[in-house]
Amino acid sequence: MLEKMIVLITMYSLMLASDIPRIKQLQKREKLGYGAVMLLVVYFSVDYMTRIDLPSLHRIAVHLLEGPAELIVNYLKAGIS
Repeated sequence: MLEKMIVLITMYSLMLASDIPRIKQLQKREKLGYGAVMLLVVYFSVDYMTRIDLPSLHRIAVHLLEGPAELIVNYLKAGIS
């Protein structure tokens, strides 16, 4: 685990050293997009480093969208009948 942590810290350091000058020039919306992507990267890094069975993004999306999707389908079915 220590080796993985060293590799990830090195990777993040190099990536941020390269990206910080570019990030300063980005608009607020672009910074938010970059931050969202970085959150995903950190999430997968923690999953990789700790080997715990974190929910995959597919499971998270299904959990978040299943209820609203069923409501939409039921609404459309009720409108058709």
